[in-house]
Amino acid sequence: PVTLYESYEWRAGDLLDTERQSFDVQREALLRYREQGWGDARNLFEEAVRLAPRDNVPSLYLSRIAHYEVNPPCAAWDGVWTMDTK
Repeated sequence: PVTLYESYEWRAGDLLDTERQSFDVQREALLRYREQGWGDARNLFEEAVRLAPRDNVPSLYLSRIAHYEVNPPCAAWDGVWTMDTK
């Protein structure tokens, strides 16, 4: 796996206060996601969508959560999403 980072520094002056708040919510949501706490993670990512609707990252994680709720990963899952299509 490769870790990807998205820089918001280039548009720091353009960020809304709610978008800045969304980053904190997403940080907490990602922790819950990696712990397989799907319900808590989903609620937090939904809050992030409400705070920052133009940010696509929370919606991506919401679709992954929906997948994992139906197809749970193994107990030793390391949080990596394995893509199987291009």
